[in-house]
Amino acid sequence: MKWYKHLTTGRTLITNEELTNPPWVKVFKNELEAAPQTCKWSTDDDTESTVYATACGHLHMFTAGDIADNEYKFCPHCGLAIEES
Repeated sequence: MKWYKHLTTGRTLITNEELTNPPWVKVFKNELEAAPQTCKWSTDDDTESTVYATACGHLHMFTAGDIADNEYKFCPHCGLAIEES
């Protein structure tokens, strides 16, 4: 493993591993893998409601039709693919 040293103090600054694979890349990769891939939309099952509660914390209402009728594929609030539940 190659170490990079400060020219005057001789202290180790960074390793070759840290240079080619920085620690922050691992953090973002783990966060990305843990993030949801879809946004679940649900309605009140007791009524013929066109108001949907989204997993990203919003309410969305259609004045006519439902998700399929309006050809919604992605949540307009968070951008994830819609999963109807």
